[in-house]
Amino acid sequence: MRTICRRSTLGLLLLSLSGLVALLAADRWVATVAGQSPPQATVTAPASQENLENLQAVIETDRGQIVIAFFPGEAPEHVAYFVRQARQGAYNGTTFHRVTKDVLIQGGDPLSRNTATPPVQLGSGGLDKLKPEFNQRVFFRGTVGAVLRPGKPESAGAQFFICVTDQMQLTGKYTAFGRVVRGIDVVETISAVPADKSGLTEQRVVMKSVTIRPASPSTAEELKQYRVVIETDKGPFTIEFLPDAPKHAAHFLNLAGGGFYDGTVFHLILPGYLLQGGDPMTRGADRQYWGRGWSGEWLAPEPSPIKFERGTVGMMLMRPDSDPRSASCQFFICLARAQAFDGKYTAFGRVTEGMELLDQLGQLQTDDQKRPVEPVVLRRFKVVTGS
Repeated sequence: MRTICRRSTLGLLLLSLSGLVALLAADRWVATVAGQSPPQATVTAPASQENLENLQAVIETDRGQIVIAFFPGEAPEHVAYFVRQARQGAYNGTTFHRVTKDVLIQGGDPLSRNTATPPVQLGSGGLDKLKPEFNQRVFFRGTVGAVLRPGKPESAGAQFFICVTDQMQLTGKYTAFGRVVRGIDVVETISAVPADKSGLTEQRVVMKSVTIRPASPSTAEELKQYRVVIETDKGPFTIEFLPDAPKHAAHFLNLAGGGFYDGTVFHLILPGYLLQGGDPMTRGADRQYWGRGWSGEWLAPEPSPIKFERGTVGMMLMRPDSDPRSASCQFFICLARAQAFDGKYTAFGRVTEGMELLDQLGQLQTDDQKRPVEPVVLRRFKVVTGS
């Protein structure tokens, strides 16, 4: 299985007028997004006043399905434009025309619908429609961004790209307007399609349709059918969801289904008591950033009578002493009864298989900050349905 890149080695300069891609070297993580959690975004509703927060885009390709959730709080006009384009059928029959293996895929150019379009023109259509909405959504694996002409921040339009691996150097320089919540394996497959030296695909990768639907799952009843299998270096374990915290459960499920957690590690180990993980910054080798990563959202607590027993999964608070609404993406798994967490943290899942493995991981050697000396990689979070 492919290991997720621990350090981004390629940046992008998307789209010249001729449609060529130039790749820029980048040799370090972007410190401005690693040192602290950004403030909660202020939601600015687009002119339509539609609740875009509760919508998803379903991209049916000839390689499989990709589902995208949106960031209307940070990029309302980009989200509204994408939704309008999809509802008008503007993406149907277009292609992912440019790829860089294990870096990104790019598509949405209306010119790509016509098989007679000269390759030199691919990537030049559908632009110059939107002003920038640069924001602090980090370009982690699965993030969806708007394509720009080099040096022209007001050139966004129909074209978009999806990050296959972390491309943090793009943060604040391109408009992030969504993330993959299902189908990251399809994104990976598309990125591996043969391409020429400029990145143009040598095979057509067609978006057969792009449709807009209500976000799913949205209820506790719908969540019952899902589980997440986490494949580690040492073996797998499985998490099921609790009905008392549907928002936390759906958030975790969407992050898992979009590859957000793939390649991370348990960065905090309290032997015989707790494992903490879910930080995308742990894909990087610099341990000073471990424990600082966030998803871009804050979650309000979902109080319940559930006790934190052995195997209970809860969402960690970034600021436990001052802000009960500071849960984001980092989670913990109890290895024993943890009464101190009752009523203070949200329990959203439980381990149903592989608890013995987690007990073993809970005995790994740690440094003086309780970080594992030799981390075990959580390689893949796989969403499954049924029993």
